[in-house]
Amino acid sequence: MAVAALHAGAQNTAQGTITVNGKKTELKHAYAFPIQSGSLKMRLLVSDQPLSTKALADHIARILELRANKVQTLVFSFGDKNQLLGVQFAVPPLEGSWSHGDLKSEGTNLTDKAFKGRVYAVGTQPFLKETFAFDVRFDAGVFAATKY
Repeated sequence: MAVAALHAGAQNTAQGTITVNGKKTELKHAYAFPIQSGSLKMRLLVSDQPLSTKALADHIARILELRANKVQTLVFSFGDKNQLLGVQFAVPPLEGSWSHGDLKSEGTNLTDKAFKGRVYAVGTQPFLKETFAFDVRFDAGVFAATKY
């Protein structure tokens, strides 16, 4: 299996938080993965813990590592022209997907080496029995997913 390549120039950092039901979680790490599936072009994973090289290279290893280490994540989906399409939450008790007009991105810049910008929710949002708010700036390396 080939190892995912991290391109020079990106920091793989995030600066921001998600607040779920009043509890704040710091998000410090960011990774971008190109996807070619219909209108979906890029996934951005931001997390409270760093991921291993193995998890960055292999989608299944990534899922297993996230679960085993109880990594809290937001995974954003982007389409053409870096349009934010939605987010998947794994910040207990918030679990699930959201695509609503109150999710925003700005300053997103994608090169073959890095994906940078900001993602945020406009105000506090309801989600089933939970509430959430987030605001995250990111500088993510673009990883070539060699196994999906």
